[in-house]
Amino acid sequence: MNDQRTRDDALRPEKAVDALRPADLEEISAELTERAGQLREEITASDEAVAALRADCDLDAADAGTKIAAAQQLRARRDEAHGLLQQTLGALDRLRNGTFGVCTSCGRPVGAARLRAVPHAERCIACTRTSEPPRSR
Repeated sequence: MNDQRTRDDALRPEKAVDALRPADLEEISAELTERAGQLREEITASDEAVAALRADCDLDAADAGTKIAAAQQLRARRDEAHGLLQQTLGALDRLRNGTFGVCTSCGRPVGAARLRAVPHAERCIACTRTSEPPRSR
């Protein structure tokens, strides 16, 4: 019975963030909010740069190829920023609803050190490792 209660306590959201003080959570929230703003600006700038490349259509074939490659790089960066923005907004939602620091896969604590390093982390190290494909050597 005592082991079951300990296991249940470990799965409760309030146990997941008790290693982080309220001041830590406020700092992480501010960092995530600032990062979300930066990512939104980056996405907007990428979209504007792609539009500017499209508008400049009086090009020879070599220039067109360079512009296409540049547009592809801008879109890739925008897509990466959009993914990070979604993760950041998800972390802010978890902060608001009290589930911040709880692994979305297993329900155990993500870990204070991981949250300080990667505040938008959704999963604990163990779940992240088991979901990643093995690295080739």
